Amino acid sequence: MNGLLSCVIATKYKNYQGYRAALPVRQFSPILLCVLIGYLCINTFPVSANQNLTPVPIELTFIPAIPNEINTNINISLSAINGLVQCSDISELAINQVQQAIGQKIIQSAHSFGYFAARVNSISLPDPQACHEWNVAINLGSQAQIADIALTISGELSESSELSLLTTQFKKKLNTPFQQAQYQGFKDNFYSQAIAQGYFDIHFQQQSVTVNADNQSVNIALQIALGERYTIRQFEIDNNILESNVVETVSDISVGDNYSLNALYTLTNDLKKTGYFTTLQVRPNLKDRSNNQIDVEINGVEKAKHFVNFGIGVSSDEGPRVSIDWRRPRINQSGHSFRASLKASLVEQSLVSTYKIPYGNPNTQYLALQSGLKHIDRNDSKSNTVTLGAQRFFDMEKRAGQSLLKAWQPSLFVRYEYNSFTQGSDDQINNQLLFVGGSITRLRIDHPLFPTTGDRQSLTLETAQSALGSDISISRVLASSAWLRPITNLGWSVSKIKVDYLRTDSFAQTPSTLRFYAGGDQSVRGFGYEAISPVDSDNEDTGADSLVVLSQEFITPISESFRVAAFVDTAWAKSPDDETKAIGSGLGLHWQSPIGPVRVYLARGKNDSEMTWRLHLVMGPIL
Repeated sequence: MNGLLSCVIATKYKNYQGYRAALPVRQFSPILLCVLIGYLCINTFPVSANQNLTPVPIELTFIPAIPNEINTNINISLSAINGLVQCSDISELAINQVQQAIGQKIIQSAHSFGYFAARVNSISLPDPQACHEWNVAINLGSQAQIADIALTISGELSESSELSLLTTQFKKKLNTPFQQAQYQGFKDNFYSQAIAQGYFDIHFQQQSVTVNADNQSVNIALQIALGERYTIRQFEIDNNILESNVVETVSDISVGDNYSLNALYTLTNDLKKTGYFTTLQVRPNLKDRSNNQIDVEINGVEKAKHFVNFGIGVSSDEGPRVSIDWRRPRINQSGHSFRASLKASLVEQSLVSTYKIPYGNPNTQYLALQSGLKHIDRNDSKSNTVTLGAQRFFDMEKRAGQSLLKAWQPSLFVRYEYNSFTQGSDDQINNQLLFVGGSITRLRIDHPLFPTTGDRQSLTLETAQSALGSDISISRVLASSAWLRPITNLGWSVSKIKVDYLRTDSFAQTPSTLRFYAGGDQSVRGFGYEAISPVDSDNEDTGADSLVVLSQEFITPISESFRVAAFVDTAWAKSPDDETKAIGSGLGLHWQSPIGPVRVYLARGKNDSEMTWRLHLVMGPIL
């Protein structure tokens, strides 16, 4: 029964108008033809014998050889054709059917590459026992050239540089060989890019490829109605999460802007950076678009109202330490947030809180209200500090005409400090200071965790004056810069410099937390944290009013995840009564671990009075 059914289906190929096989097929009356076909099918393909047999994929040998791209295209299309099952017992009809199917696929593939004069002379089986291996005698002829491109686009094409570029590139195909894939690719790319740019009403009024009579050239005619570009009408967002006007302050994308996928991508990234959402989806409301305007839907799952992190670890600078970090990612619909951090080690304990009020992107443009408590008992200094402050951050990318400062993050601040400290064997000193100042920072890296090139700069200026209510007058300048650059194929160079300076009318009353020290993981390796300092007559640390730290490190990869390093760090520190120099050098191992970068250094430190060995463990990005 199955064999008879297969033969009945096979008779559909009798009207094939393409390539005709060289083997003749006799004409019979319809009744006699059906009887003969049924007999041949039942006897040629017994159900019990062929039930479990599968056709072998067809393999073609072309004489002469044809270009690889056409051959590949033909082989892909042949996967849709069932080859012969049993080579030892094949009917003439089955051979004829396979020949016709192969010929059809060959001609279609040739046409798709512009060979419109292609002709299949014969398709034969050189070895009947290998009935999947066919020889094809073919004459491809010449590849047709594109003689004319009539491309008409109605609409504001000049508004989209992407569409203009696609059009220009396609017109350059004139007088080049025609390929169906390139022609179809242009249409698909143009349509997709138009939709991505907000031309939702685009349609092709005419699209044709005319093969001229000589089969050696084609004329392409395309008439595209681009329509008008849609603009953003409004942002649709759950007002229980954020007010819609806050979206515009968070991102550069605003109501009235031209719609584009790039705009949605920018908006999505800006909203993700706010830290308000665990998941976020931004998409156009295509259903309700009208009057060349479209709404943008913002759907997201808000982060937990309270977010607490607990941490415990060991630092080569501070020893064992613990931390608790509590966050409120979003307090109200205006995007305010709150964070409090408690950190404790053997030498330092602190509690810091920050309330953020965004005036734009909450990561770059906001007001931070800060308060803090800190206790330090390190080396020869003990101090307790209370701080209250406000700092306003600005986003230079939103300010036109500031191209030189576009990558910088400036801020202005005011800070009140109450300090109670003891330096060395001196008596305890209490004072109050009111600082005003500003800072500017820049960070440019090619990867947030494992950069291969980048740099970081920071500059802070601050002053407290007795004329403005402070107990003493003090001004400070803090400047630093770090550069990571590749060195041909050898590895990378990391260069760092830090320059700190303070001027005061009483260095003795200057809080120890405002003086300068060197030493530690991020300073001069080979020494303890802030262990490099000028000393007084009792050989006790005093801190410095001037400090310069230089560092140079060379890194070479030894595997995909590990790198070795060699470094030299040096520092010069000066106080009104003393100055000191120190140098540290050693070797290190960098590991790009699954949880982030980990660096281990073995360093030897040397200063005016001692030589030390120290092992440093550092986690976090190198910049």
